[in-house]
Amino acid sequence: MRQSPPQTAFVLPDAAQRSLFQLRDRLRVLVQLSASASPESRREALLTPALLAWWFNHFSREIDDVVDAAYWTANSDR
Repeated sequence: MRQSPPQTAFVLPDAAQRSLFQLRDRLRVLVQLSASASPESRREALLTPALLAWWFNHFSREIDDVVDAAYWTANSDR
């Protein structure tokens, strides 16, 4: 009788999934802050290029952590 190959699954640990949810929520807040500003309030906006660069760098590190935490069960050395 022929055996089927073992089933594999993509695993995202709970902590990595929570990080993705937080990342999504932070991006939504930044979208709201930047999209809803009126011309008058834009002069007072706190979303400076340096601040946006900081957030983009933070997001990229969070994404790196999530990608590093994810794995396939066929490669589950963890």
